[in-house]
Amino acid sequence: MDPLTGVADVGELIAVERYLDAKARSSAPVGCYGIALVGISGLRTLNQDHGAAVGDAILVELASRLQGLGSELCVARVAGGDFAVLMDGITRDELSQFARVIRRTINRAPFQIGGRDISVHVRVTFRSGPSEFARTDLLWGVQRADRIEASFEVTERLLALEKLADLDGLLATQADLRTRLALAEQRARQDPLTGVFNRRGYEELLPTLTAPYAVAFVDVDDLRELNKAQGENWVAGDLALLGVTRLLESIGPDVVVVRWGGDEFLLLLPGVSADEAHRILSALDPEKQLRAGDRLVTFSGGVDHADTRDDHARAMAAAQQKTQAAKAAGRRQFRI
Repeated sequence: MDPLTGVADVGELIAVERYLDAKARSSAPVGCYGIALVGISGLRTLNQDHGAAVGDAILVELASRLQGLGSELCVARVAGGDFAVLMDGITRDELSQFARVIRRTINRAPFQIGGRDISVHVRVTFRSGPSEFARTDLLWGVQRADRIEASFEVTERLLALEKLADLDGLLATQADLRTRLALAEQRARQDPLTGVFNRRGYEELLPTLTAPYAVAFVDVDDLRELNKAQGENWVAGDLALLGVTRLLESIGPDVVVVRWGGDEFLLLLPGVSADEAHRILSALDPEKQLRAGDRLVTFSGGVDHADTRDDHARAMAAAQQKTQAAKAAGRRQFRI
């Protein structure tokens, strides 16, 4: 239980979600459920303007309002100003309508805190389940989508302010061009399918990393065959790549994941030894967790260690060689 608001915490939410996921998958036809992530926009500013006590009171009031939307809902506080609402038996269309209800309910009615009316704006992002993959945490996916939505929301607000600053529109035009350029630069560093770093993003990040760190390559097994699974339309292969990305990012917040090539990922794990990285990657056990349609998704890899920044190129080459050895030895394994 979250000690401030009295709603569930992350662990409790995930336990309920996994129960709903198993329940949905075991029914015929497959059932449905969904999650909505409700995040307060500008909570830090609210704390600065009104004080931390008011910020806490806003969180308590928001939790109460969300609980008031239905006794069958599982409401949990999952981050500082973020709440997740988990619902059973709800379709994607119903979930979309529910998200609109939350926005309308919260954003149109000010919060009365300490005798003052305080306007609170929330973002609502949602995901429906079950997914194509077994044991998928919808919370992870909806948080990732919310981060993207929040970045675009900030960009749009900056554009609006700059347009107001110059009625002639010249400054607004310049701001629009600068924003478009910044977004293009950001996208140039990201793999468009998985959202992780591409090689350009990796090259820009590398100088900021401090050795020692583990270096690993992960190669999805039989991606070409997965791409053929649904008539050469690449859907199964894309799902496999997305699922592997999700697993690799679940290792921890400090892991750097790079889509290195078509079916290959590079991982950098700061402060982690090669032995520990090997243990972590081997424990992911994708055969029990990932499916693309009716096909199992597995991967192979190799692990090495860079003791200093100058050791990086050697560790990279060694990890790639070990990956090839793992695939030649039958796949579904990591070599160290």
